Amino acid sequence: FSHFFVDEFQDTSKLQWNNILPLIENSLASENSMLLISGDPKQSIYRWRGSEVNEFLDIIKSDNLFQCRQTTIPLKSNYRSGKAIVEFNNGLFQNIFKNFTLNKLVQNIYKDEVQTAKTNLEGFVQVILRKKTEMEEAKDFYNFKILEIIKNVVSRGYTLKEICILVRKKK
Repeated sequence: FSHFFVDEFQDTSKLQWNNILPLIENSLASENSMLLISGDPKQSIYRWRGSEVNEFLDIIKSDNLFQCRQTTIPLKSNYRSGKAIVEFNNGLFQNIFKNFTLNKLVQNIYKDEVQTAKTNLEGFVQVILRKKTEMEEAKDFYNFKILEIIKNVVSRGYTLKEICILVRKKK
């Protein structure tokens, strides 16, 4: 193989990387070969199965990992999400960066993370935090709140297939 593309590299485990690394190194030692790695350390979600976001960060920081030309391209434009979602993420990432100054990993991931929305979509984000109370009371609160949010969004012209509600647990 002379061309490699590893997508979602932020979720690659140390074992996976160490298994494919000799093949990539051997290939890159010859002419006309290429390695393209794509990923976003903020999206690393598979730590429970051994993914190691530091592998990805180390590659980004390395000036000459494979003894060949290396180019890192940060994506500053977001063509997928609505303006409200991009602005929410920008604020969230800046807040995380500001509040975890002693954590080098967090600092590396969230430093200079600002995107510009490139769609005509407005989008909508609502975060509700609630102190822990009795389970039945909380269950009723969440059920009514979710229904209220869905009705609100639908009344503003969104269809049900355009709505995504993220919850912490399946319950």
